[in-house]
Amino acid sequence: MKPDFKTIANFRKDNKRAIKGAFRRFSMICAELGLISREVVAVDGSKFRACNSRTRYHSKGKLAEKMKYYTEAAEKYMNLLDQSDDEDAGSSQVRLSRQELLEKLDKIQKRISTLEEISERVAEEGTIYLTDPDARLMRTHNGGGDISHNVQIAVEAANHFVVAVDVTSDAVDYAQIHNIASKAKEELQSESMIAIADRGYYSGEQFAKCKEDEIQVIAPKPDRGGDAEGGYTKTYFQYDREKDVYICPQGQELKPPKNPRSKLPQVRYSNLAACRDCKAKHLCVKGKLRVVTRREYDDFADEVDAFTAANKDLYSMRKELVEHPFGTVKRALGFTHFLTRGTENVQTESLLHFLAYNMKRLINIVSVEKMRVALQG
Repeated sequence: MKPDFKTIANFRKDNKRAIKGAFRRFSMICAELGLISREVVAVDGSKFRACNSRTRYHSKGKLAEKMKYYTEAAEKYMNLLDQSDDEDAGSSQVRLSRQELLEKLDKIQKRISTLEEISERVAEEGTIYLTDPDARLMRTHNGGGDISHNVQIAVEAANHFVVAVDVTSDAVDYAQIHNIASKAKEELQSESMIAIADRGYYSGEQFAKCKEDEIQVIAPKPDRGGDAEGGYTKTYFQYDREKDVYICPQGQELKPPKNPRSKLPQVRYSNLAACRDCKAKHLCVKGKLRVVTRREYDDFADEVDAFTAANKDLYSMRKELVEHPFGTVKRALGFTHFLTRGTENVQTESLLHFLAYNMKRLINIVSVEKMRVALQG
């Protein structure tokens, strides 16, 4: 009636495939009950603390600080040993015996030797995480940082069931929308799908992959590409496909170079004459010339921009769809950190928690008895 912690740990470890199958089967049952939408999902990510303390991760900067600390401590105890040789100084200033000082110095020297070995490994491999090698130091919403995993979910639009879960070591969501949206499309067995995401997922390359898999993305374009504070970012420049020019906020045309170098993934558009005489130059650029870069996948980004602008009502649903499942799991269910280690294991742990969320969600919608009948069927 009260299982040991090892029993629970072994259950997670030994039943990865079965847990993944149970999550998928539960989604199918909800779909059979007509409670799941197959057309629209919202995606988002959240950081969950990994099973790896700060003392068990090492970077070059952190090791340099530790080496400085222990080196200074060693010098301090060496000075105290010198004082202990002087009987007068030893009786008045040194509180520790010579043997105690030697023991402390020996511990520090062993610690320095260990740090030197770790430093050699960090020089070869980069930053290392000794307990969970798949975890990473990630920025958190409170402005700090913690060693975490980035949990990605997709939530369907009808009743807010979580239909896909994944875990990544990437600290940002920039390259995640195709991965999690395609998982949701596969789980729901949909021919096509709309995926709603925030501006952190904005990536032309990802949009190209989504289009290939018949996933239409709604995501706002982030304001970037300007160097004048409070001025014109790239979003103020409109691309004219027929002329192959950018129209600046003052109506001037920025053109590509006459003889662009071949095989470049990006083209730089500019107009030196227009910038020289522009009255709004202080809002646009600090230097002499404003350059707008068009990259390889900007055509796909333009399609997403147009679709997002035409579906603002769908985008307005994003927060209410995908943010509250994270809040429920973290606050109501108490799942704020992982107990397992490694991407595969923490993904299984995540599936268990979001399966519990889905079950609570189904109970709230159809009652315990109807859920029991559905599961038995």
